[in-house]
Amino acid sequence: MKHFESHFELFLFSLFFFVPFLPELGVIDIIGIQHFYLSIVNSLILIYLFIKRGKFGFNVIGLSNPGIITFFTFIILYFIVNCLYMIF
Repeated sequence: MKHFESHFELFLFSLFFFVPFLPELGVIDIIGIQHFYLSIVNSLILIYLFIKRGKFGFNVIGLSNPGIITFFTFIILYFIVNCLYMIF
């Protein structure tokens, strides 16, 4: 099981290196797609950390820190706005 966790963590970390290779999808500015991809990757890592720790409290990964709360709020709101933008 430990071997699987280390490979999965390496896979999650390697997802950050695929940002320059994202397709343009016909947009003028590719930065929006890159931010959307990064918000999905960061959300996956956050979910993985919650599951790995086995707790769902706010102190699991330091969510009592105001800077981290601000960062995760930004990521979640950006993900929601991009989803709405892609739908409409």
